[in-house]
Amino acid sequence: MLYNVSFYICFGENPLLLTDNSFSIAVCSDASLADIVFIVDESGSIGNDNFQLVRDFIHNIVDGLNVGLNSVRVGIVLYSDQASAQVFLNSFQEKTEMLTFIKILPYRGGGTKTGEALEFARTNIFIREQGSRKQEGVQQVAIVITDGQSQDDVSSPAAALRRAGVTVYALGIKDANEKELTQIASHPATKHVFKVDSFANLKTLEMRLKNSLCYNILQQSVKFNEGAFTAKKSCVVTDEADIYFLIDHSGSIEYLDFDDMKNFIHEFLGTFHIGPQHVRVGVVKFSDSPTLEFDLTTYTDKDSLVKAVNGIIQLGGGTQTGKALESMGRHFVSAKASRGHEVREFLILITDGESQDKVRDQAKRLRDQNIIIYAIGVKEANETQLLEIAGSNQTMFNVNNFDALKQIKNEIITDICSGDICKDMQGDVLFLIDSSGSINPKDFNKMKKFMESIINKSTIGLNEVRVGVIQFSDKQEQIFPLNEYYKKADMVQSIEAMTQLGGSTLTGKALSFTSQFFDPARGGRTNVRQMLIVVTDGEAQDKVLAPAKQIQDKCVNVYAIGVGNAKFQDLLEISGNRARVYSEVNFDALEALERQLVLGNCDIDKVCMKEMMADIVFLVDGSESIGMENFQQMRQFLFTLVNSFDVAPDKVRIGLVQYSTTPRTEFLLNTFSDKPNILDYINKLPYMGGGTVTGKALDFLLKELFVNRAGSRINDNVPQIAVVITDGQSQDNVELHALELQKRGITLYAIGIKDADEEELEDIATKPFNQHVFRVSGFEALQGISQSIVQGLCTTVEEAKRQITHVDRSTA
Repeated sequence: MLYNVSFYICFGENPLLLTDNSFSIAVCSDASLADIVFIVDESGSIGNDNFQLVRDFIHNIVDGLNVGLNSVRVGIVLYSDQASAQVFLNSFQEKTEMLTFIKILPYRGGGTKTGEALEFARTNIFIREQGSRKQEGVQQVAIVITDGQSQDDVSSPAAALRRAGVTVYALGIKDANEKELTQIASHPATKHVFKVDSFANLKTLEMRLKNSLCYNILQQSVKFNEGAFTAKKSCVVTDEADIYFLIDHSGSIEYLDFDDMKNFIHEFLGTFHIGPQHVRVGVVKFSDSPTLEFDLTTYTDKDSLVKAVNGIIQLGGGTQTGKALESMGRHFVSAKASRGHEVREFLILITDGESQDKVRDQAKRLRDQNIIIYAIGVKEANETQLLEIAGSNQTMFNVNNFDALKQIKNEIITDICSGDICKDMQGDVLFLIDSSGSINPKDFNKMKKFMESIINKSTIGLNEVRVGVIQFSDKQEQIFPLNEYYKKADMVQSIEAMTQLGGSTLTGKALSFTSQFFDPARGGRTNVRQMLIVVTDGEAQDKVLAPAKQIQDKCVNVYAIGVGNAKFQDLLEISGNRARVYSEVNFDALEALERQLVLGNCDIDKVCMKEMMADIVFLVDGSESIGMENFQQMRQFLFTLVNSFDVAPDKVRIGLVQYSTTPRTEFLLNTFSDKPNILDYINKLPYMGGGTVTGKALDFLLKELFVNRAGSRINDNVPQIAVVITDGQSQDNVELHALELQKRGITLYAIGIKDADEEELEDIATKPFNQHVFRVSGFEALQGISQSIVQGLCTTVEEAKRQITHVDRSTA
């Protein structure tokens, strides 16, 4: 089956190419890589009958996972006064054995020392010797189940577990302390904390926890931090800015917490283009009084800044935030004078407690100087004061622990850069909101606030961003189309006046109704990026695939947000792209999505692709184990990847080699000078058949593709990248040939399908493996990682450019 080239080019972002059976596999069977440990309270307050309900709950969760030594591994810790390992991550090879054991989990009673159990899990379970694959980049997850307040401290051991890279869910039953659950769980609590009022109600959590768990595994299973990439990519055009960090070093902050703050600053330094004519960074610390550590002109390169940040010492004292804010005015005045012209200015404040002096007027004076203030509160920080400092909810953050700074850094970095990347943006944004009877009035109002917040964060106007709103249940109601309002206030007023419809959930019918609203007659503009944001809380009671595809075929980027018991398969079909699917625990979690969705309407990908210059060679396994039907999926995947790039002799060049027993050049880096000819060739790519000799093919790349005569610009400092796609184990050695390629400066990505050997993929790929190795369970899942692959390639090119620039400066 061949596909029309023009359709893909119009699509804007990587199309998923859905087929009717693309989503026949349940989400959890596709969530194929994670280490999950249940940390289960067995204290005396639970009792035998209730503990049986806990066994049933764990059994049902595990039964829904793709359990196996090469997929999802499961461990179990029971605790009361002491913690004990019942199942290590490498104890069982088969799911059936695991499920049988769960049915007979012992119950012993005792006290409730949750903190000790968290520490036990970190030091005894999440380790390589007991089956943890953290060092291989596999996601680490802990699920804590408890019915009461702990008799020991949970805050420090929970922070240590999270700092070790473990995502922590906290499930509280009956008398569990909600504040304590929040201290245990990963940020944000809206995604990671669950609470029920009785053991009998555990059953109601199964679907929600399973959806959340599997969704997070699925999003992470390609081993790529998309948020970090988005932050880096959005900052490509942020060439000039002055940033001061104002950090609390009072006595209430622990040593490790202060380290978290310093690491937070390091993340910023690693993202921006640091230099005297580019992004400048300074740090002031404060307690009873402020101390300037270094100003914007002290250090002019990233390495010096990193060293200076490492050298900051915490002295302790009180918390005089107002005095510290007052001191910042003169530093920004000096910054303007030293720069010689105006640039965007930012102050990032981090504090863990209530200020002992007033902050409102001091902060306002800074904002009146056009300084954008981000106020980050940790632990006991006063939310009213944070808002007075930031001046807006949009630049105020409140997190429960210092290690959660790592979780919000990408939001802040992206927010800083989006002012440049989203400048002059145009787009059509249509909301399709579930208004059925299953949604309670409070949650319906949260959806309204969600829409209003996205509108307030966007640049609204006739020639900028247009917004429309439709609500649905078993009927549809247009609130306003794309061409009715061009002012934020009018839109917000109309949303506030919305009343809930009630009734059932006919999502497919609503999608059919919505399609027309992207047409010019309803205010749609086919020459700008168009987005549909669907929010629903339940399973569709009609078919959604066909009506969703009708919208996708118009080149509309569909974001599907499911809350609570929304069916993941419905969300996938609605969106058509796994990267634009969100599964949330409750409606409070919508707030965390706002920045991502606003950025989704900016041409962030185009900036990356426009700036990109690289030579990319795809090495594709064409062995007989693949088969013709799967090879067609491989063609589609290649088509999607190539279509993402700006192909030209002076930008991205593409080469293709297919191999089985022997390698065969399909086309060199200088064969085609434009994208349509490459796409046409890929559509007709013949299938070889034969064995799998990957090492020989890698050697072929080095000698025949990454050379001047084949169009490689390897001697001109243009990034050289090879993307290897294979479904099985090689019949020869790959490691030596891969090392030879890497010695020549070629970055290797390894994509393993189905039975591909993980050790062999790591032998092929460039380190770090969590950025360059991708695994999928089958050929039909390839499209789901296409965006992550493109993002990874873009990041590789950006990092190569920075290294070249750094070398040029150091030798100048």
